[in-house]
Amino acid sequence: MATMLVGMLTMGRHASVIDTDFMALLPDSERSPLAQLAVEDAARKMERRLLFIIESDDEQQAKAAAVQWQAYLDNWEFVTRIDSQRQQMQMFELLFPARYQLLDSSARQWLEAEQHQQVTQRALQSIYSPFSGVTANELSQDPWLLFRNFSNQGAEKNRFSLVQGQLLSNQNGRFQFFIQGELAASPYQFETHEKIQHLMSEASRLQRETGVDIYYQGVGFFVEEAAAAAQSEISIIGGGSLAAVVILILSVFRSVRPLALCLFSVGTGVLSALFATVVVFGSVHSFTLVLGASLIGVSVDYAFHYLSLRACTINAWRPHSAIQKLKPVLLLGLVSSCLAYSGLGLTGFPALIQLALFSSVGLSAALLAVLLIYPQLTQSPAQHNPINFARAIHEIVERYGSSRFNVGLIGLLLIVSAFGLQRLEFNDDVRHLQSASERLIKHEQAVTALTGFDQSQQWLVLLGSTQEDLRQAEQELENQLQDFIKKGTISGFNSVHQFVPSTALQQQNYLLSEQLIEKQSADIQASLGLDRIVQLPEFQAVTWQQVEQAAAGLPYLAGQLEQGTHYSIITLQGLHPDSTINGLKTDIPGVQVLFVARAQEVSALMHHYRYQVLLLVAIACALVFGLLTIKLTIKDAFAVVTPPLFACLLALAVPGLLGISANLFNVVALLLILGISLDYSLFLRFHGDQVHSTMAVLLAGITTLLSFGLMGLSSNFAVSSFGMTISVGILASWLLAPAIAGRKHFRKVIQCPAS
Repeated sequence: MATMLVGMLTMGRHASVIDTDFMALLPDSERSPLAQLAVEDAARKMERRLLFIIESDDEQQAKAAAVQWQAYLDNWEFVTRIDSQRQQMQMFELLFPARYQLLDSSARQWLEAEQHQQVTQRALQSIYSPFSGVTANELSQDPWLLFRNFSNQGAEKNRFSLVQGQLLSNQNGRFQFFIQGELAASPYQFETHEKIQHLMSEASRLQRETGVDIYYQGVGFFVEEAAAAAQSEISIIGGGSLAAVVILILSVFRSVRPLALCLFSVGTGVLSALFATVVVFGSVHSFTLVLGASLIGVSVDYAFHYLSLRACTINAWRPHSAIQKLKPVLLLGLVSSCLAYSGLGLTGFPALIQLALFSSVGLSAALLAVLLIYPQLTQSPAQHNPINFARAIHEIVERYGSSRFNVGLIGLLLIVSAFGLQRLEFNDDVRHLQSASERLIKHEQAVTALTGFDQSQQWLVLLGSTQEDLRQAEQELENQLQDFIKKGTISGFNSVHQFVPSTALQQQNYLLSEQLIEKQSADIQASLGLDRIVQLPEFQAVTWQQVEQAAAGLPYLAGQLEQGTHYSIITLQGLHPDSTINGLKTDIPGVQVLFVARAQEVSALMHHYRYQVLLLVAIACALVFGLLTIKLTIKDAFAVVTPPLFACLLALAVPGLLGISANLFNVVALLLILGISLDYSLFLRFHGDQVHSTMAVLLAGITTLLSFGLMGLSSNFAVSSFGMTISVGILASWLLAPAIAGRKHFRKVIQCPAS
């Protein structure tokens, strides 16, 4: 059973059902469905890109390392290297024949103003410059250097030049070689994680051997790191919980059979939860597995109650009678817990919906294993009766529950809670939940600084009927964006139109070029001594589809959705993460323009869901109280609900007491505190006069604290926040339950029940 459980927890190494996409945890934005599809399609195109910078003070040293790295990528089928020289040749073959319809902005302005001689004068200045590199063949085909100037527009943003087949730059007194690649598979597949890990290892090896610096950027590197951390944390949390259960059982019950029974019910719960989650959602997220691994420490509670009763029964042991005695409270506890967990599913938050199903199914399966299987496997009495231990625990709890000390403790906890809640501040920024290592952040910042490629998704998404409509809309928006650059709102932008003008603009450029040839051909022919001027070729529009087929790896995003709608994306550079483009006129006929900032949108949704979850906590408390009043008196219902409620207040106050910001996951943890703590209150309220209940509650509290306490070690801020809040809440509820729920029993005579 232990092997089965550990195997389940580590199956992610080879299982395709494990999802590691962080964005899959987050809710869809409230933008239009088509815009959402466009963003997802563009993100899929970007997620496979890999960027590498090889840097050194010595150009030859950097070049030698770059050649080795290119050879390594070329010989590895998992990554396709983008050949910059080949890409440039393909683009030249496609665009050079259309040079008379691809004009740079300066040439277009001169020709529109009928200043044709300015175009000729610029060409002559370039030709006679000693550093121009203009060849006789180029002059014979493009005497005005129209294609050269079109290709060089925005050259100040192009920090790398193609030198002997390599993209080379000289920045900050050092030499940099730029290499691009593309993964053969999605970075979210587990098979890809091992490949990326190998890739990083090879980069480190080359760096050590050659003495150069190698920086890399890409979604895959962050996904691999997150997956490795999740794999480790699943093992630590699950393995730690399992170890705690084993040690407790062997220490208290001193028998292998109780251990085997506990592992059986825990394994049944976790495997059932995993199976149900995969069936319903098609996959289970690593986030759910990390949190779900703590289910080990919760689902074993049911086993503890049964095994404690068996161990404390001195007279004739009747397993079916024991089940009948425990079943009402166990079922009431399960229903109350599942009711609290169901609040997670009502949030609409994908991560919480999956966690709600995982937890509810896991606990239900674990309880069914106890109710149906345990009696069949425990016909004989326990070999070891921990009566003295149980009575000692019960006596301590009895004295604590009946003393005046607990009244002061309750008052103190309420005062501390009020103080912490007064200082509590929330930070809903989703970027704080992503815990990338400093090493990866350093790599990303270095590549961004040297290349200008920024992975932040601050985009203008355009939707239209055709790509031609989008090109014309981009042209209109670009004029406005230039003003934002002048204001310092953004530092730049990339759009398809910068590379491929609309067909309408190409036709206008073609007519302007026709006028240029007519008015200036004689002058430039005489100035350069040319035999003839190239005739204006027949007009043939260049489309984005042609460019996309000719060259991969371009930093431009466009495509067509299955619904037939076309999209394109203008990527914005240098925009503050929390800023927007105020004043941009987006009312363009036939084209929908949306500003997309994924991080800002998700942060706003998390802010909204945080209030929703707080409301759900209140509703869950009311529903649980109503459910309890059906079977219990109002006094009993209050006694059962009050400890979890006070525990939730203290748990929520802890971030304020520590001076750290809280987030949605601190609030979500309140629902689990409510669900788990109800079991303690119920048993101490209705079996508090029996030593087996006190011992079981103690064992359950210890395992639960260990389970969720281990989550505080997680490198993921969301998981650690979750674990810290639940740990404090469980500890508080364990201290409050004897003082409130179990108080009515603690003046009775201590006795060990018969069967």
